[in-house]
Parts: sequence; C-alpha cells; structure tokens
Amino acid sequence: NRHGGRRTKASRQVRLLYPFGTDSATWNMHVKRDGDVVSVDMPWNATFLGDRMDVDEGADQADSMRAKLGVTGPVSELLPVLYSSGDSISLGCWPYLEGELWEEVNVYYQRELWKDIPPARSPNNGHAHNAYRCLQTAYKSEAFRPDYVMVNFGLHMLSTHTNKLEEYGQWVQKFVDLANEYDARFIWVTTTPYGSFRAEQNITIRQFNAIASRIARENKGPVIDLHSCVAELVKELGERKVYTDGVHFTEDIKKQQAEFMAQRIREIIEKEEKPGR
Repeated sequence: NRHGGRRTKASRQVRLLYPFGTDSATWNMHVKRDGDVVSVDMPWNATFLGDRMDVDEGADQADSMRAKLGVTGPVSELLPVLYSSGDSISLGCWPYLEGELWEEVNVYYQRELWKDIPPARSPNNGHAHNAYRCLQTAYKSEAFRPDYVMVNFGLHMLSTHTNKLEEYGQWVQKFVDLANEYDARFIWVTTTPYGSFRAEQNITIRQFNAIASRIARENKGPVIDLHSCVAELVKELGERKVYTDGVHFTEDIKKQQAEFMAQRIREIIEKEEKPGR
C-alpha cells in the first residue's frame, strides 16, 4: 500500500486516537505516534473498528497460519459443511478451527467463499448488512448449500448500532430466516469483550449478545458463547496474555478459542445426528 515511501492514490492519511499500545497486530504499515494520537496512511482495504483501524482483517497472518498447520488442502465431500462468517476475530480462529475439525467438518470460511464465488465478496463481514448480502449472493449458486451457517457480527457493529438493540436483533432474525430457507442450521457466536480499558462498551457488548442469543435460541439456533470463553481466559491468565491490542488475541488464545468452538460444534452436530438426546 506504500511504494517507495510515498502514499499511493489508493491511500489517504488519517489521524485517530489509539491509546492501546504502540502497535496493533493487524497493522502492516508505518505509524507515526504523538501520545495517544496516531497518523497513518490508510490503504484501500482498511476499515475502522469503532475508533481504531483494522487493516485487511489480519488476512496475511491467517493465511500463513493455515499453511503452517497444513489445513489448506482438499476436504472430503462426505463431511458436513459449516459456513463461517464474521470479522477479524473469526478470521483469527479460522486456521485453528479447521485444524481441530478437518476430519469431522468442512469449515468453509468467508474468504474461501469469496474466492469461489467472487460476486459474494464483501468489504467487511463484521457488519451485518455486508455479511447478509454476501450470503444472499452465495446462495444464488447451487454449489453453495452448507449444512450449518455460523455467524458473528463482531465489534464493528457497536459503532453503527449504538442504542439500536432492536435493529441488531432484527439482523440476527434475518440470518435465521435465510438459513432456514435453504435448510441450514443457524449457529450464533457471541461477540468477544474488549480489554478492561473499554469497560463501558463491554456493557453494550453484553446487551448485544443477550438479544442476539435470545433470538437465536427462540429459533432453535445453537449459541457458541465465545464471550464467556474469553472472559474466563482473562480471569485465568490476565489481559496481557490474552490480548495483543485490547481487541485482537494472541496466537495461543486464538487456538484455545478454536478448541472451545470445535467442541461446541461437535456437540451441535452430534445432537443433529441423534435427535432427542
């Protein structure tokens, strides 16, 4: 996004408040800092996460980890397909989740979908309207018929839906209805907490999680409570060993998140195969 030390036409310089340490795990360009204010050349694929920036959702790191774990090859057509949609948190878990489930479930993450069905590509699936349009477009292809649709809107929605809890819940219902239309089981993943320096917004996250989980369960949609998983890890290990920047997570925590999610997914699939248990 920078060439020869100069800004390109595809970037623009922005200044923003970032009181969360000197670096972010997902920034890949030079950042100038003046106290808590940073100046950075924002590339074409950068998005804002509340009052901070998340560049390309950490895609390079995830792709590298997938290759390192050896989970980039073909999978059996006999496995159930779980389509996964979300933001940078889901992206961080993705390689490890595939590593956990590759013998049991075909985890079909949104980035793979965008390659297979280019019109479905979305600027940021952490926003519900983008993720929904992506899923609608994918379903136009008869080749896209997942058994499970696992969704998380992420922290991005807090900046667009503050004090709009009802509308947030309506988006969850729209995903439930779309999954049902194509005979897929909808799975909701709760939004992870900020570090304690965002304590006031963690109250909002819990409110969002509560209404989303209620709507999912009312529609018989399983809930994977990743928020509680992270909260327990913070209690056990402390924030410094959990977060890289108060929002994103260390590689070890991503792996533990994936292990937690994988176990929950196994339980969901087992119940589907053996109803009444």
